[in-house]
Amino acid sequence: MNETRTGSEEVVWRNLVRQGEAIANQAKKRWNSSTGIHPIILAWPSETITADDGKEIDGIVALSVPNHVTVRRALFDLAQRTYPIAVVVVQVVDNFLTVILESHYGTRSWKFRIERRGDVLGLGGEEVKDDEVVFGVFRHPSPT
Repeated sequence: MNETRTGSEEVVWRNLVRQGEAIANQAKKRWNSSTGIHPIILAWPSETITADDGKEIDGIVALSVPNHVTVRRALFDLAQRTYPIAVVVVQVVDNFLTVILESHYGTRSWKFRIERRGDVLGLGGEEVKDDEVVFGVFRHPSPT
């Protein structure tokens, strides 16, 4: 248990990690050797938010990152709209399919190496690390 988390915070963290693991497994299944995977960001808003169409959203918000926007910019823009307790970013970085969970309670990353297997690409083993990969959404609310 992280020394800085209270008992209830640890419960929230474990729940977020379970959801992050499920997202990592889903990303691994959806990854395609010829097309990769389009970057996506998921946010757990701290309160109900209003979407652009006026509908209220009280669950996870998913954003497929537009091609003309960097993942970092999209992440910070989404964080400003949702005031999240956690975010997950799924993207390919440096020959790895990465899934990064960041929250007030800590970070966890899942990395799958993209490996050449003959004439096709495949995903290698999973590497999981805590508190190593951080976008800084909860520490430095600025995209720069």
